[in-house]
Amino acid sequence: MNFLSAVNWAVVGPIIGVAAAGVILLLVALFAVKKKPKANPGGDADRQLVDQNAKAVDILIAIVTIEEGKAALAEFRDKLKFLMPSGTDEAFQKDSKIKNMLDDFKIAVTRKPDDMNVISTNIRDIEIVIAERNANA
Repeated sequence: MNFLSAVNWAVVGPIIGVAAAGVILLLVALFAVKKKPKANPGGDADRQLVDQNAKAVDILIAIVTIEEGKAALAEFRDKLKFLMPSGTDEAFQKDSKIKNMLDDFKIAVTRKPDDMNVISTNIRDIEIVIAERNANA
């Protein structure tokens, strides 16, 4: 009986070893496959950034001295206010870019608060970034 057990293990042992190695390789391959990008855990940070951008437009409305500019900014503020927060890093980067553009916009409007060309150009530039953000979200 010992002889048969030894023969069985001599035949079955390598088969079990190869099968175990195959299972291990399969598991490694499954975990090594590129995973779907996870949502940004800072989704709240993205929401805060969207809100902050909308509030920045309120400041711009206070700085602008012409009614036509105030009306254009109020309409633009609604576009920013109702952006859907996205958990992706790409959307967060676009929102950060919008924030930086709004900071530059504040500087430009502070220098020329009655220049509609400055107002409309900056709004158009930021709307392009918003469209890019929405296209990739």
